[in-house]
Amino acid sequence: MKSSQHINIGFLPPYLYSPEMTASMGNDSKAHSRKRKTNINDIFVDTSGGNSSVESTKSHNKKQISGLFIWSIVVILYTVTFVFLHEVKYNKYPEPKYSTTYAEKDQFFEDGARKHLLELCSFGPKPAGSNANEVQAVQYIVNQINIIRESNQEHSPVKSLTIDIQKVSGSFLLKNFVQTNYYSVYENLQNVVVLLEPPNTSKSSLLINCHFDSVVDSPGAGDNIASCAVMLELLRVLYISKDPLKHNIIFLFNGAEENILQASHGFITQHPWVPSIKAFINLDSAGAGGWETVFQTGPEHPWLVKAYAESALYPYGSILGQELFQSGVIPSDTDYRIFRDFGNLPGLDIAYIANGYIYHTQHDKPQYIPSGSIQRAGDNLLSVIKHLCSSEKLEDPGADKHGTMVFFDFLGLFMIHYPSRIGVVFNCGLLAIVSVTLLLKYKIKTKRILSYQDVSTDKTLLQALVLSLACWILLSAVAAIVGVTVDLLGQPMFWFSRTYNIILVYGVMSINIILAFHYLLKHTIYKNTPDWYVESLYHDATMIIFCLITLFLTYMDFASAFLPMLWILGPYLARYVVVPFFKIDNTLGPSFSFVFITLLGQLFQLLSTLHAIEAVYTLFIPIAGRAGGNSYPDIFIAMLTAFTVIICMQYLVGFVYLCSNMKPLLAALSVILVSSLLLTQFTSLGFPYSGNVESPTSQRGLFFHINRNFHNHDRSINKSDSGIWYLAFDHNGANLIQDNPVIRDSQYVKCEGNYCGMPYMYPLIHVVDARLSLYSLKPPPVIRIPVTVTMTKKIIVKDSPRIVRFHIDVTGPDHMSLYITPVPGAVLTRWSITNDSHLYPTRLPSGVPGTTYFIYYSYGIKPDHPWNFFVDIKAPVGYPEDKPLVDIVVNGHYSHGKDKTSPELEDFIKSLPDWMVTMTWICSYDSYLF
Repeated sequence: MKSSQHINIGFLPPYLYSPEMTASMGNDSKAHSRKRKTNINDIFVDTSGGNSSVESTKSHNKKQISGLFIWSIVVILYTVTFVFLHEVKYNKYPEPKYSTTYAEKDQFFEDGARKHLLELCSFGPKPAGSNANEVQAVQYIVNQINIIRESNQEHSPVKSLTIDIQKVSGSFLLKNFVQTNYYSVYENLQNVVVLLEPPNTSKSSLLINCHFDSVVDSPGAGDNIASCAVMLELLRVLYISKDPLKHNIIFLFNGAEENILQASHGFITQHPWVPSIKAFINLDSAGAGGWETVFQTGPEHPWLVKAYAESALYPYGSILGQELFQSGVIPSDTDYRIFRDFGNLPGLDIAYIANGYIYHTQHDKPQYIPSGSIQRAGDNLLSVIKHLCSSEKLEDPGADKHGTMVFFDFLGLFMIHYPSRIGVVFNCGLLAIVSVTLLLKYKIKTKRILSYQDVSTDKTLLQALVLSLACWILLSAVAAIVGVTVDLLGQPMFWFSRTYNIILVYGVMSINIILAFHYLLKHTIYKNTPDWYVESLYHDATMIIFCLITLFLTYMDFASAFLPMLWILGPYLARYVVVPFFKIDNTLGPSFSFVFITLLGQLFQLLSTLHAIEAVYTLFIPIAGRAGGNSYPDIFIAMLTAFTVIICMQYLVGFVYLCSNMKPLLAALSVILVSSLLLTQFTSLGFPYSGNVESPTSQRGLFFHINRNFHNHDRSINKSDSGIWYLAFDHNGANLIQDNPVIRDSQYVKCEGNYCGMPYMYPLIHVVDARLSLYSLKPPPVIRIPVTVTMTKKIIVKDSPRIVRFHIDVTGPDHMSLYITPVPGAVLTRWSITNDSHLYPTRLPSGVPGTTYFIYYSYGIKPDHPWNFFVDIKAPVGYPEDKPLVDIVVNGHYSHGKDKTSPELEDFIKSLPDWMVTMTWICSYDSYLF
């Protein structure tokens, strides 16, 4: 060795070498050691004239960066990053193309798709069974397909286009739908199916799916007419395009997705073209406009993600979204699930998530879909479809049939993707490198800058690790407490319309707690420890925490482990490669280069993290408006914000120890926090909703005019009433409309009877609890198509144990729900509703007794026969034969047409404020004992 510089391996900064270490490195090393001693003595100046190490440390601590300087840089970096992301995601769309300005017609035109959007939305709400859905929408789609075929035959003489109007009936079990189980029965639903075939006959097809039906009271522009409009324009382009296709394309315009995925089930289980399908693209929405995102792929078949990443012009999606959606925390589902589970097909699930405030509301109109959004979707899909339909892998993916893919986009510019097995190897390799680096730094090289104080460096690292985790726990606890406090103060969801309030309250609170925590440590535990050393300590402790998180997620086979991995890779390269390479010695005092490289090392993962988390906020803030009265959104948002701040700031906490004066910053943050809390809790700035027609952020309300009849065993009526039933869609419920006469005269529902005695269309009582709903007695609504329930036959199937079969006929409207609840001790053993051998009860809220089976029934075109089925009930031992065995409830839901409303319901809706959006219809509830 010629000098100590050869000993200083790249990833060990100069200040980690003690005088004792360098003194043992030969003559040249001794000379350098003396030089380093001089530098260290220069740093640790004894300004008080003393000789103790404590005094030296205090002197060292005076060489600090201005707090204003360093945190100004941080604020500027984060603000610019946030503004840049917001501008890119909300204002960056391709320029719309118009058919009138282009001679070449084999490209996607937004005006063509928007024409279809406007026409289909002009029919109004399109629930299955309505004239708008079963007649007008079907006729329009078929007519447009015929126009495409007839007017473009000269452009595409070699491609064939076949139309089929499918009418389907069937039944199935849907497990784990919004964390419950239920059964679905449907009759005479309609699908419009189109087969586009290349000149050379192919046995392989790609399926593209949308749905043209909508929920009650919603025109359905975003969900999902926009996707159907895009598909019609894509069909035109692909039909006339001269680009060759190796495989068929099947366009499915399905007519009953909002019936919880019924029409797609009918297609995938019954249509004769299904055997040729090798993969699918499902188009859906949880909002209106914005960037369409890939949020589910597979199962397996990683080549699909790769094909999307390589061909999409504007790729957007992340495996993080897929794992989040499939965890069940999002109260929704798509046809992707049906194609995957009942068709055993791989696919891509693509959806709009922006502006979820208008999702499933009367505001879901074409005007809220921004210009360029449709063009973006069309260009993306056209490129991806052409790629897939010219790929040999669609017919036979070979080895690419198995495995999963880690994928995430970078600001919508490009998509990074790699097999998950490669991700495991890379993650483990990175963890090994970091472990060796830190081991050499803190264990092998035992004589450190603190050796003269008899403090073990591995113990100080462990201490920093524990204190970092303690700070995280403290912040999480405070966030939860503040979330509860806001709820108690009476203005929860103050961020719902003004999302910047999240930053002003929960963001500032989180930043302040972290900075104050470390400021306290600086002046207590670390008051006699060199500041630059403590900064390095917490940098490495943070890296260890992210290593542990990455290790855990990798071990649990979560592909989203890529995110904490990025928070290891960037800071590691900056601190242990770039800093030594440029010989930046941060022990010599304030260093702009050191601060710059530290921040630069976090830029890529900061952008990636904020990009991903911004999508989470975009999705979950509107979801808070439909999460049910049992939800506590302020706790969730507060903790999500705390989590975001922890991730984005943890590597910066070391700057607290380098700053000369943190008190002004902490004081300013405290003033902002207190002021924001006061303004959001006690002024209109915190009012959660807005009726602004340009950007509505409304409170949702489910209002029904219901009629209830509870029958005795002999079919006589035991109890009957009617009234307006209000189901709270969010945590605020009716708190803000207490002065309304109907609400003022209402009472909370008592859970009495089967399924709490209330007529739910969908099995969501565990989300929208009946006991949190209000009921105001009113005259009964006029119902022209009443529900009829008839027991046509009763058979003793078995004597011991006694099993009784009840044959039931039901007639009623096109949407009905059925509750089957055996009496205590009795068991439902079999039925004819589905072919399932094992029957699953639905989920009930805590405290609601009984075992209930939920069946949802609907039809598109009215059948010429009643819905008939049988149920087998096993009686308890010794149960009297003349006593009822089962309570069967049939609910009628009149969601469209003349039976949809009543004068009482209309008058009530008119009395509501403009910031409330409603979904209303008439319901009946009839309970029978058999």
